[in-house]
Amino acid sequence: MTNHASKSGGIYPVNAMKDQFSGEFKFVQEYRPEIYKVESPDAIEPKGKDAKVLFRYKFDNKTAGVCYDGDYKSVVLGFPFETITTEKERSELLGQILRYWAASPNPSKGGE
Repeated sequence: MTNHASKSGGIYPVNAMKDQFSGEFKFVQEYRPEIYKVESPDAIEPKGKDAKVLFRYKFDNKTAGVCYDGDYKSVVLGFPFETITTEKERSELLGQILRYWAASPNPSKGGE
């Protein structure tokens, strides 16, 4: 794990997960009166056989999000979800995560 993983504030899904996740998402990295900025986003790596890379930062391709699809499912991001720049993008990503959680176990054994 590392901080300062991105300077652009943008993420995209990896090819192996594009059947379940799509679109690019941005998070706040500059001052805005309505939300704090993400000063030090983390790069995180999957751990274990059922964990995989989900998102990468556009700036440097470091891992921005991982998912686990084993006995249960989880999604972890390297930045705070609430800092995604628009309500539309937050709703879109949340919907994709909920569909991923609701899908049958191990629909994609992809990853990188």
